[in-house]
Amino acid sequence: MIGCTNRAEEIFITNTLAEGVSEFVLRTNRQWIGSSKWVIRSLKHYDESFTEQFVEAFDTFYKFGEKDKIIQLVDSILQPYGGRLFEGFSLGKE
Repeated sequence: MIGCTNRAEEIFITNTLAEGVSEFVLRTNRQWIGSSKWVIRSLKHYDESFTEQFVEAFDTFYKFGEKDKIIQLVDSILQPYGGRLFEGFSLGKE
């Protein structure tokens, strides 16, 4: 998503990212996951403040094409788990 410059591709990458992020947050916090409208309901049940940040970040992208809030949100979610993993990452290489 970060390096993508094709708006059509960005939209679909972002859709997939929203699903993955919401599922990751809910599963890592031992919450029920959902689909469609139940994603947002499950997130609200877990943490209303986080849900507001989540919605704002993705809404900002869809309205204005700005990725920064999504990037910051995802980075903050991944930070306790070691942060971003990049292509070629491997544990235990000698």
